[in-house]
Amino acid sequence: MDPGCGHYGRGISYRSLKGGTVSDVYLLELAGRKYVVKGNTEAVIRSEVDFLHYYEDIHMVPELLYTDALYQYIVYAFIEGEAEYRGGKKEVLQILVKQLINHYQPAKGNGWGWVDKPSDSWQDFQTKEVAYACPIIGSHLEDEVHAFIANLSVHSTFKGSRYLLHGDCGMHNFIFSEGILHGVIDPTPVIGDPVYDLIYAFCSSPEDLTKETVLEGFQLLRIGQAEEQELFEQILIALYIRLETCLRHHPEDFREYINAFHYWHSVVKKKA
Repeated sequence: MDPGCGHYGRGISYRSLKGGTVSDVYLLELAGRKYVVKGNTEAVIRSEVDFLHYYEDIHMVPELLYTDALYQYIVYAFIEGEAEYRGGKKEVLQILVKQLINHYQPAKGNGWGWVDKPSDSWQDFQTKEVAYACPIIGSHLEDEVHAFIANLSVHSTFKGSRYLLHGDCGMHNFIFSEGILHGVIDPTPVIGDPVYDLIYAFCSSPEDLTKETVLEGFQLLRIGQAEEQELFEQILIALYIRLETCLRHHPEDFREYINAFHYWHSVVKKKA
């Protein structure tokens, strides 16, 4: 029998859920209802619990049902639908902004970036991400382009606002019903400006990476401090980091992403 699935008597069954998450995730079916059981380190589980509690009134976010006392695992309600993205990015971003991002609340405490490993500033957070990506991208970009991105991450005038964000707000974590976005799962919480989650979603799949596509969602944002030029700069940095992710995990998408990166590089340089 597959060790990733099994039965615990009448009406109870489970199976392992695969995907991009590094957590141990199982779908539990009990008396006709479905639940998700997720295990990870204490820091990861705590940050996800905090996010789900923070936004328990947002219907796009899974309902948290149980957290064990040692923060080793959580149980939340299963969201019915399909995880497969079939296109229509412009519409997805619009729904995401209106039904999730615009409902974000200011973060508590201090720090920026990853909740479980906060940085002193947004620039510090991004500089670390860029520095990690640089040697992996290597000769795929010219030295002056690497230098341009490093300088942009350090000296960007973008200050942003401190909100508690999903942090892994990509197509791989979206649940669709009849092609319409209606659920967002698996947060990896980040403290930063709401535009970060919009950009993350925009960059999380390689098609439609144009100004027209992202501006449709950006113009619907009702919170945060990002201006249009700051949006463009943050997209360029996000795509640079995405190139590194592609080389490690999705090399088949690299050509599309590097073409998009060069497109946005020219947009930012033209606006500067």
